[in-house]
Amino acid sequence: MGHQIAIVRAGAVARYSGAHLVWAGMDVTCIDPWPEHVERMRKHALWVSRATDVAEFSATVRALHVTDVQQSVKQTAVDIALVCMKSYDTTSATTMIQQGLALEGDVVLLQNCMNEGTIASIVGCGKTVGCTVSSISVNLPEPGRMHRGESTLCVSRGSCG
Repeated sequence: MGHQIAIVRAGAVARYSGAHLVWAGMDVTCIDPWPEHVERMRKHALWVSRATDVAEFSATVRALHVTDVQQSVKQTAVDIALVCMKSYDTTSATTMIQQGLALEGDVVLLQNCMNEGTIASIVGCGKTVGCTVSSISVNLPEPGRMHRGESTLCVSRGSCG
């Protein structure tokens, strides 16, 4: 069985990443506060298009509203949690997913700012992975659809000191 991956309060960047993780064979759950988006993902999957000549594709994910998380994490532990939202929501999102994090699970910060210290203060430095998204051009034009221009990722572990 593969890693259980949760995308917590995911914006367009994390959903785009999640769609590619599904495409690579991973088990992905998207957790979101936007009811219309959760319902669209449940019924029609995630759809991704790109500015280049790459064909549009879809990825079937498990979609949960934030109010469903507590019951869900009691059933299946999360191995990797991608935390990706505005900086001011980092604490609440990390606290929410911490209760379902597997013993050896990690939280990956997938934001355009550095909040490793915030996440590490909740789950510990050894469970915190920083990933800065730069040169990004991903948007969410409607529920269940992401469009990507170009982006670059930089990943670091253990720098939360």
